[in-house]
Amino acid sequence: MLYEDLKSSIKELGFQTIESFANYVGASMQDVIQWEEQKEIPYAIALIVHLLQGENPKQSHITTNSLDM
Repeated sequence: MLYEDLKSSIKELGFQTIESFANYVGASMQDVIQWEEQKEIPYAIALIVHLLQGENPKQSHITTNSLDM
């Protein structure tokens, strides 16, 4: 996930600032600065954002047919 995507995603999730999101996930402001410089975020942070957003059932790659035995 790109840093710019993170910024828009956290606003959609209801966080007022990147600082409030960083506090929520246990990241330091130094971490946030590093993400901004690298223009991408660590996988674990992207996963947290994804889990907070929830999963759209239409995007699920698992179908009920694949679960039938």
